[in-house]
Amino acid sequence: MKYIYTKDYLIRKLQEKTKELGRTPTTKDMRKPYPSCRKYYEVYNSWDEALINAGFDINNKVKYPRKKPDRGEIYTKEKNDRNIN
Repeated sequence: MKYIYTKDYLIRKLQEKTKELGRTPTTKDMRKPYPSCRKYYEVYNSWDEALINAGFDINNKVKYPRKKPDRGEIYTKEKNDRNIN
């Protein structure tokens, strides 16, 4: 059965979860009995927009791209770790 949530209901649930956690919830915090984060994406197009509409600060987690080391860097690190000249 598919539930249709109103914007007011979704905002109220976000506010309840915030009160429960004592902080702004993340998408991972939204588990049953709360609406899934997918519902917030459907209505607000992004998690941040849902938080802003609920009157909360957005969760700023900076993600840095992972740089894959080349083989020379790996060899040099292993060599330095073993104190090999």
